[in-house]
Amino acid sequence: MARDTKVREPAEFADLDAEREVDLRRYWNALVARWWLPLAGLVVGLIIGYLLSLGGNQVYKATALLYLGQPLAGNTTIQSLATNPATVNEIIHSEATARMAAARAGLRPGQVRNNISSRAISGAKGAIKSGQTPLIEISLTGKAPRKTAIAAAAVADDVVNKLSVYVNTKIAGYKTLLASLDSQLASNKKRIDDLNAAISGAQGLSEIDKLLLVTQADGAEQLRGQLVQNQTLTQQQLSLAENVEKPQVVQRPVPVKTTARSTRNSMLVGGVIGLLIGLFAALLWDPVARRFGRRTS
Repeated sequence: MARDTKVREPAEFADLDAEREVDLRRYWNALVARWWLPLAGLVVGLIIGYLLSLGGNQVYKATALLYLGQPLAGNTTIQSLATNPATVNEIIHSEATARMAAARAGLRPGQVRNNISSRAISGAKGAIKSGQTPLIEISLTGKAPRKTAIAAAAVADDVVNKLSVYVNTKIAGYKTLLASLDSQLASNKKRIDDLNAAISGAQGLSEIDKLLLVTQADGAEQLRGQLVQNQTLTQQQLSLAENVEKPQVVQRPVPVKTTARSTRNSMLVGGVIGLLIGLFAALLWDPVARRFGRRTS
């Protein structure tokens, strides 16, 4: 005869499960019966949060828009400080940058370091494409509008200067090369003018001498074409370095009046607190009512 091998749950455990089920059912029934209390708490919390945000201290926010640049080696993008997403945040919160910006604006370093933030501006679809250098917003809040804008501008300039070391070297090299090409073109033009003048006034020269002058003039013209081509290419490379590779401040910071508290955050916090209070009130309504009923009877 087969034995029943099923493990039976102790009676006390079954009683505990039954009590838990009863408690949960009682709580649920209390919430359903007093559903308007959590709703009222939520609404009142949202209203209080909104009113508190309106009563917040007025401050000013100055935001600078930065382009971090796209460093290139030939036609290849290279990794640099500008391509590291953590670079800007580390620079703006550094003690050296805070002290520099504070000294320039007449503020305390803590007023800069503790009230500054940065965020990347994403594209239309909310994402930054791979290999694309994002735009960065650097924002500073403070009570003094002019000082806040000056400090934000100082921080933005400091970021640009720190990220421009590599490309500044390229720009300096291109400018030196352009100056050399300009000098060569000026010398070449003088030589061509002298040769053309010699050819025009060469009535007494032999045919061989005239041919030699014409050959030299042709060679000078060909050299000028090469120099102009090199000059154009260098100008394009310089423009690429200055306008694409080099970081720059796209928009200077302008102070705008705002509030110390975020309306959305204040309403969110107020709504959550009001909802929790409403839930507790619904759960405690019947026990409290019974207790007061006993005291009054």
